[in-house]
Amino acid sequence: MCTVTNLLLLNLAVADACFLLMCGPLSAYKYAAPSWGFGDAGCKLYKYFEYWTTYVTVYTLVAISVLRSVAGDVVVVFLTKFTFKKNIVFTHV
Repeated sequence: MCTVTNLLLLNLAVADACFLLMCGPLSAYKYAAPSWGFGDAGCKLYKYFEYWTTYVTVYTLVAISVLRSVAGDVVVVFLTKFTFKKNIVFTHV
């Protein structure tokens, strides 16, 4: 099923996979090795991917939360605006 929430969850999964594949091994190397062995470009790319995956994860979770909140508000508004009698009138007209 292709819904907005499923696409956001797929986006979250891809961001987390990128974090595990790119940042996980480099973080382990950074803490295990006495010095950084990948040069300045490697350091900048490492930090870029670390921040990028963090931002994507946080903003995707915020988007999912806002989407679920709006969906809940729509149901509450629908239930308060449309009573059983109004629904009967709308369906029989």
